[in-house]
Amino acid sequence: MSKERTGLYMAGAALVFAFIAQIAVFVIAAGPNQGQAPVAEAMNAPPAK
Repeated sequence: MSKERTGLYMAGAALVFAFIAQIAVFVIAAGPNQGQAPVAEAMNAPPAK
């Protein structure tokens, strides 16, 4: 795989990750107001061991 293609894939992955992270933050912020508190609590809760 060429370096150009690797860089393009990394840029695309970073863009997708940022987009998903933005949606996750929006869901957490809007959760209590939209009746989605369990979703926000589940995402904010520490991982169970």
